[in-house]
Amino acid sequence: MAETLSEIVEDIDRRLILQDERREWMLGITREIGRLSAAVIMASHRQTPVEVLEREFEVIYRKLLELSQGLAENPGLLYSGAVVNAQSEAAEAAVVLALLGLVGGRKSSRDDGTHADGKKSKENGKNTTDDWKSRDSRRGAEGEEGIEGSIPAPGDIGVDDRAYLNGLGDAIGELRRFVLEALRYGDVERAGHYYHWMEEIFAALNSLHYTRVSSELRKKVDVGRLLMERSLGDIVSIRQMKGLQRRLQSVLQTNETRGGTDR
Repeated sequence: MAETLSEIVEDIDRRLILQDERREWMLGITREIGRLSAAVIMASHRQTPVEVLEREFEVIYRKLLELSQGLAENPGLLYSGAVVNAQSEAAEAAVVLALLGLVGGRKSSRDDGTHADGKKSKENGKNTTDDWKSRDSRRGAEGEEGIEGSIPAPGDIGVDDRAYLNGLGDAIGELRRFVLEALRYGDVERAGHYYHWMEEIFAALNSLHYTRVSSELRKKVDVGRLLMERSLGDIVSIRQMKGLQRRLQSVLQTNETRGGTDR
């Protein structure tokens, strides 16, 4: 039976109301994913144990799954800018957590000295922020073995490919912050690890075919190059400064020894 014009308009009105409700739901959950992702990244800079960060990211993962399932019949919303942005932030957080797990060295809250990998530190069973050195040494000096196999893929996180690439680009900026934090405490070796990972992510993104790279991602890659150059400059400067300090200390000790002999 043919519908009347009034019935047609009522059906359209009903569908538009449902679509608006779904859009509002989508905006709410994407904002929550963005907020949680930012909180996880901030917590990673506060020496939060890796296992705690991983548990917090599980909440993000469940939100991503809820989002994709809830918008399965709304591809227009599923691939909208708000969703891609939220997934990008989640991807960035996932990459940062993966790299922190690779480094180790986050102080565990367990009393028995057990870290996220189930192993104990060597200093009398107590936790130590230097334990990352023994783990990293197995991967080679300055992270020579790279990060292959250590960073999750888009499907592991539950994000779109475009969002994943954007998240990788943003992760370079976070690694820059970790470089500065390491240098702040004079830990040049660890800063070198972070810089090496910046290089690897940049090289991977830079290998993308130009026509497949969005203007947003291209900008992130360009910014990443600048951050890498600055980070390398900072690392080299601190290394040179430390070398100069050692030489000065050696000269002073030598003079003191000679002075004592003359007396």
